[in-house]
Amino acid sequence: MLARRPIVEQNRVAREIADTQERITASAYDYATVYTAVIIFGGYAGFFAIWQMTKEYLSKDQALWSALLIMLSLLSLA
Repeated sequence: MLARRPIVEQNRVAREIADTQERITASAYDYATVYTAVIIFGGYAGFFAIWQMTKEYLSKDQALWSALLIMLSLLSLA
């Protein structure tokens, strides 16, 4: 019985370490997901702001291509 006690203790410690690593990984993934969403949102906001300011200088074809490509980009997120 005394010989098994260290193995049981090692298994408990290993489980605690694995649980802690799982929580850390999940937390890092959550932060990465939020960071990615913020960067993507900022990129689209920047595009629409620049597009709005320069729309009067764009030809009709350039404006249509911009709209088509941004819609394609937005659809690719889904």
